[in-house]
Amino acid sequence: MEEASQLCDRVAIIDKGKILMEGEPKKLVADNIGTEVVEIRLEDENQDAILEQLNEFNFTYERAGDTLYLFSNNGKELLHSIVDVKHTQLLHRPATMEDLFLKLTGRGLRE
Repeated sequence: MEEASQLCDRVAIIDKGKILMEGEPKKLVADNIGTEVVEIRLEDENQDAILEQLNEFNFTYERAGDTLYLFSNNGKELLHSIVDVKHTQLLHRPATMEDLFLKLTGRGLRE
C-alpha cells in the first residue's frame, strides 16, 4: 500500500471488489483520517475503561486487536489529551494509506 502511495498520482481503495474511495494518496489520507496517528497498545484488563475514557475526547479511532489507532491532524494535542490513559505502549507517527484502509474497512490489510 505504501509503495502505491509513493509511486502513484492517484489510487483506488478497493475492498471485496468494491471501490471505496479514489484520489491522490496524501489528500485521501489527510481529508479522511488526518495527518497523524497515535497507536495505543492496550492492557487486557483495562480495555473497556480506556475506551470509555477516550470517548470523552473528539478524536476518531479504530480498534484492531489490542491496539487503538487514534487519527488526528494535531498529534501533540492528542497526546496531551490522552496522557492519563493507561497503556503499555504508545507510538506517534504520520498517517498512511494502510491506516485509511483500516478506518474504511475496520480491518487490516492482512486480515
